[in-house]
Amino acid sequence: MKTVIAFTVVVYFVISIPNSQAGVAGIITYLKGECNEPDEKGVQLCSSRETGEIYYVYKGERYEDHPVK
Repeated sequence: MKTVIAFTVVVYFVISIPNSQAGVAGIITYLKGECNEPDEKGVQLCSSRETGEIYYVYKGERYEDHPVK
């Protein structure tokens, strides 16, 4: 019986781990903060880990509003 339970647990983890990458990425983003790739004007959209606020980065400078119109 222990073998059947252990086998079931292993199969569950083999199936669930690849499907949980989005959840893992969300946790990493929350802990670390994240910036998207720069757009065609070179502006990155970022989020803060501490506050969750959205800000922009352009040429190494941080902006609260989109810097390039």
